[in-house]
Amino acid sequence: MGNYDRLCSGIHSSNYISTDSNFNITKIVVSFSNYYTDTAAINGANYLTAGKLQIRLIRENTGYKRQWVEVGVVSAPSSPGYSNNPSVSYPSGTDSSGNKQDTNGQPIDPTKSSPWDITDGTRFLQIAGNQYSTAFPVEGTTILYESDMSGTIWKFTPNAYLPV
Repeated sequence: MGNYDRLCSGIHSSNYISTDSNFNITKIVVSFSNYYTDTAAINGANYLTAGKLQIRLIRENTGYKRQWVEVGVVSAPSSPGYSNNPSVSYPSGTDSSGNKQDTNGQPIDPTKSSPWDITDGTRFLQIAGNQYSTAFPVEGTTILYESDMSGTIWKFTPNAYLPV
C-alpha cells in the first residue's frame, strides 16, 4: 500500500470466523520500511519501521457472499508513495522522455491517480480516485474496499470499516 519502495519488516496473520459464523476473516498485520531511505539498524534489523498496517480480508459465508478488504493504519510513514499527482516528488525523477520513474528506473503507471488503488493483476481499477495521492493516511485511518462475490466490481470507502 502506498506504492513506494517498501520492505516488509514483519508480518503476522490469523484466521477466524465471526461469532455469528457469517464471515471468514483473515487478519494480517504488516510492518514495513522505506527500502531506500530507512537504512539505520534497529533491534538487529537492517531497516527502521516506517509504518504498520492492519489488513482484514473478509468474506461473507451466507447471502450475497460479498468480500471486503479493510486497511487500518496503525502507524503512518512520512512519504505518501507514488502516484501520477504532479505535486508528489519521485526519488528517480523522470526518464529522457519525461515519464515518471520509481527508484529502480521503472515507469510509474500514468493512469494511476492514487497509491491506494486496487489491481486485478494487470491494471489498476481506478476506484480510489486521487484519495491519499499526496499524503499517506494518518494513524487511525481505516479504509474499506467492498466487492461482489466475483471480486470484479469494487467500491472504495475512505474512513470506514466493517463492524464484524
